[in-house]
Amino acid sequence: LPDDRLMKLASEGKLKDGSVRSAEALRMLEDPKSQRFVTDFTEQWLELHKIGGINPQAEILKYSFRGFTGIRPFLAQESIEFFKVILNENLSLLNFIDSDFLVINQPLNQIYKVEIPEGEELTKGYLPAGVERDRRSRRQQVFQKVMLDEKSVRGGLLTQAGILMMNTNGEFTNPFYRGAWVAKTFYGLELELPANQEVEALKAPTETFTIKDSINEHRNNPSCASCHVKMDPFGLALENFDVFGRWRDRYSKFVVTKTTIEVTAEGKTKRTENTTRKFELTKKVDASTIHRDGRTIAGIEGLKKLMLEDQDKIARNILTKLSEYAMGRKMNYADSERIHRLLAASRTNDYKLRDLLISIIADDSFTKR
Repeated sequence: LPDDRLMKLASEGKLKDGSVRSAEALRMLEDPKSQRFVTDFTEQWLELHKIGGINPQAEILKYSFRGFTGIRPFLAQESIEFFKVILNENLSLLNFIDSDFLVINQPLNQIYKVEIPEGEELTKGYLPAGVERDRRSRRQQVFQKVMLDEKSVRGGLLTQAGILMMNTNGEFTNPFYRGAWVAKTFYGLELELPANQEVEALKAPTETFTIKDSINEHRNNPSCASCHVKMDPFGLALENFDVFGRWRDRYSKFVVTKTTIEVTAEGKTKRTENTTRKFELTKKVDASTIHRDGRTIAGIEGLKKLMLEDQDKIARNILTKLSEYAMGRKMNYADSERIHRLLAASRTNDYKLRDLLISIIADDSFTKR
């Protein structure tokens, strides 16, 4: 809500001046209350509400990732804190595609397995609501910026655990969901189900029937192909990340083995059945694919490379999303000139996020919504 200073400037007619709006926007972004904007915009843009709707398969939780319960409260918060760092430090929005840092806490590091520096000063406001606040817990749960090794495949939004998990069914990865999310979130493509058509769910992969085989079944249907060609390559490039966003080189399957053991005691022999349950590695993951325009994509690194080549398209979409949030309406053809002008200025400024947001508010069109 507008504070007293802003109300006074409005009553004096000074907010008609773009330079005044620019200064006030910067002042408000530096206020702790700006966290509301950061949270609301990030949740809406990235559709983080989907995280809560995914319930990982019981067998995976019990036999593959017992520590998941401890990280679940932080999955959505990671994306919000990541956005906050890019905004507060006025970094390039290209960091959403790839960055040389993460913003994580100790529980989330069960997935990322990077070195988190010890003894750093804890940043006020980086601890999500509802978690323990004693000093020991705070040190473990607080979010902090962690620099990545040059060879790391992490960085950006694409490899964040919550985003990867929310675009699965909780049992196995789904390139449809992940690819559609990338197409919509980064490129602004709206993919709609053809009228009066039911889409079969992906079949669970086996050692002989892979995710790619399942996808090809769908793509062979002409009425499905037009959408699949736009999203499938993005999703397939993310196949090295499992349901939780952990890196994997191979797929795995759940195996139940029953064996009979004979035990002799006091001259009597008894047979007992022993059951073991575990995940076993199977086929090697193939995350290579081809974009619809013919460009090859070699896994996550290839996907990031392709998206950085498309940086102007992606920056335009993010500018559009920010404009819609700021102006409270959808952008339309009449806004094209303004979007083009603001994008051109941002391009010369390395697409810095805070500067871009302020330019939206400083522009004359902001007062003519």
